[in-house]
Amino acid sequence: MANKTQSQKFPPAKRIWIIAAGVTVLAVIPLNATRREPLGRTTNKPTSQQISAPAWEMREFFDAIRQVETGGQPNGGRDVVADGGRSIGPYCISRAYWLDSRVPGKWLDSRDQKYAERVMLAYWKRYVPQAVKNQNWEILA
Repeated sequence: MANKTQSQKFPPAKRIWIIAAGVTVLAVIPLNATRREPLGRTTNKPTSQQISAPAWEMREFFDAIRQVETGGQPNGGRDVVADGGRSIGPYCISRAYWLDSRVPGKWLDSRDQKYAERVMLAYWKRYVPQAVKNQNWEILA
């Protein structure tokens, strides 16, 4: 059998650019086979796939950010302390970022992945709501 090219070895992928700590990283996320084409709007009633699409894409985006920030760390990055102790958790959230998000709780709660994601969403909705609405991953990163 002839050698496969790089594009033949791997399925099509969605590419999300993530900029962290002054370094640009490309996270490649495999696409679900049913999601390769844009969702059509052929009826007035959305399909279950159309309803779930934004959540699916946001989940993939969060996973890509976590991989860049704390990828490969034990316990999902929960115990990570970065930036000389100024950032914590799976997404390396600083106290200033947490305060700016206005999410109730404690900064130390940012060690929990779900809580940290709420902090990030609140921050984005406060400062770049249109990017959240349009799922503009470049701006959100």
